[in-house]
Amino acid sequence: MNETLIKLLLQQSDGGNPALLPGAMAKPFFGPALDPLLSSKILVELPPAVEWPVCDDCECACATRPILFVDGKPIAACGLDRASDTPLEDHDLRTFEIDIEALIRAIGVSSGFPQQQHREIRQGVWFLGTVAEQHAVFITPMRSVVDDPTLHRALHAAAPQGTATLLGPSVNGASWTRFADAKISYVVAEEAFTDDGFKLDLGRLLPVSTKPRLILERGSRRATFDGRGTVLSQRAFELAVLLCKAVLEGRVVVTHDEIEKIIFSGQSADRLPSSDAIRDLRKQLGPLLKGNRTTNSIKNLIQNKPSVGYVLNLAASEILIL
Repeated sequence: MNETLIKLLLQQSDGGNPALLPGAMAKPFFGPALDPLLSSKILVELPPAVEWPVCDDCECACATRPILFVDGKPIAACGLDRASDTPLEDHDLRTFEIDIEALIRAIGVSSGFPQQQHREIRQGVWFLGTVAEQHAVFITPMRSVVDDPTLHRALHAAAPQGTATLLGPSVNGASWTRFADAKISYVVAEEAFTDDGFKLDLGRLLPVSTKPRLILERGSRRATFDGRGTVLSQRAFELAVLLCKAVLEGRVVVTHDEIEKIIFSGQSADRLPSSDAIRDLRKQLGPLLKGNRTTNSIKNLIQNKPSVGYVLNLAASEILIL
């Protein structure tokens, strides 16, 4: 539950101040999870709402609707049509403001970084401390900060030994590569927490010595191999993810049954044998390997293990799924 809460707080802080947490989002955490954040001022409850957005299709020309109470229950009243009144719950009237700096301090302290080290090195970016012999750790919840093309210079200048990990919101492959080219390890903050409250998994913050060769972006189904990219079909992308996860999980080989049962479950009408699915994936990825001095054959990249299945011929450190 706490792991989900910290992810929600970071997501709501994406746009910077004021960072607001609506009561409807906070409701699952009312009680023991939320109360400590209120007492520590990470969250500050704002006065109850007295207005509500107008109906999407309303012609009243009003900016907002008043919140009224009928039989003790709140409603967002429509000035033109009482049938369009919107019933509300008590939690709908509640809003919490997130103190982003207090949130960052809590993450740092919970993760074992000395509080006296925490500082904002530029607007929206905080230095938490160091791991692994002076490797600096920075954090920002704000996408606009991550998109700043000068950010890497500020991080290098503030890092004691010049090497750094940046925790931030999810990014696309191009942004990830930009940080990798600048020798900065980029970690999606939401994925770096343990199950213990706001505590970071320090192992995830260690410097990455190998630059991933294959990057898969879930949102766009884009695959990038050694800097060259293409958009895969839905089926090919799911198969690529399956092959990558086998390597990342240490299983390596993906069996014919896994491909046919996991990738094509519930799609019997257009079900393909595993060999055809692999052939299609190789066809889509093949152009990315043209002229590649290290891996010049798609069959070397996705190797057949006769009678067993297929292997993606990459190390775990060479794979990144976004």
